[in-house]
Amino acid sequence: MACPRCGADSTSLLPAVGGRTVCRRCGASVVTAGAEPAASATVVEQRRRAPVATIVLLIVVVLFSCLYLGGRIAIRALEARMRRDECERQLHKISVALQNYADENGVYPPAVTRDATGRPLHSWRVLILPHLEKADAELHKEYHYDEPWDGPHNRELASRMPGTYRCPEDPGAGDSYTSYVAIVDGATGEFAAYPAGGSNAPPKKTPMTKYLVVESAESGINWMEPKDITLGSNGQPTNPLPDHFGYHVGGSLALKEDDEKVVLPDDQVAKAIVAKPGG
Repeated sequence: MACPRCGADSTSLLPAVGGRTVCRRCGASVVTAGAEPAASATVVEQRRRAPVATIVLLIVVVLFSCLYLGGRIAIRALEARMRRDECERQLHKISVALQNYADENGVYPPAVTRDATGRPLHSWRVLILPHLEKADAELHKEYHYDEPWDGPHNRELASRMPGTYRCPEDPGAGDSYTSYVAIVDGATGEFAAYPAGGSNAPPKKTPMTKYLVVESAESGINWMEPKDITLGSNGQPTNPLPDHFGYHVGGSLALKEDDEKVVLPDDQVAKAIVAKPGG
């Protein structure tokens, strides 16, 4: 090897250190043979390591994303289950109130009361107010039974719906609109299931349906309004049924006389409502 500056031969070069040496004659710094390849080898090794680090990073990111999404899905499923459980508790409160009314009065409340001309006056949801939990029961003291549900005084209570009548999965309930409607015999204004609470006599006739109350999200029915699902003499609804009854996963909830809560798939609700117990 010769000095690139003055051309001195290798005898004029000092011993190499770290791939470089110095010319004794001119003092120039000289790169020794083999130094460049060594540096190149280091670059190659670094390049080999880079893809491995990238792959490991990607695997970590993917695993974290899967865990995050899985956790979110699990949380949402748990929240949905909690809302359905709350809906079942609401129906249980309604069932207990109906039973307490029957124990006190010897019969279940009429689903709707009417005046002498047939005009609807009060809903069963109002009649069982004294038998709901205390916070809701107090409202019956402010309700005037001597005027219709939409009379000048009662209409002031329209936006004070008891929490019992609100399903947490119902986006349209708000403070006014019930999430639960009864199935009513249009000829008598009674529950079509003809429940006989307490020590009552046997039901008046064969029930028209298996269910007392069904969930009806976004019903548009004020909680005091004597309006529900009415069945005609042929056992069929007198008005079109909602296209959708509830928003719970698996279907909508319905209440039987014995306090049993049943989940009805959306495509079976309409049929189940009019199905006779023996059918």
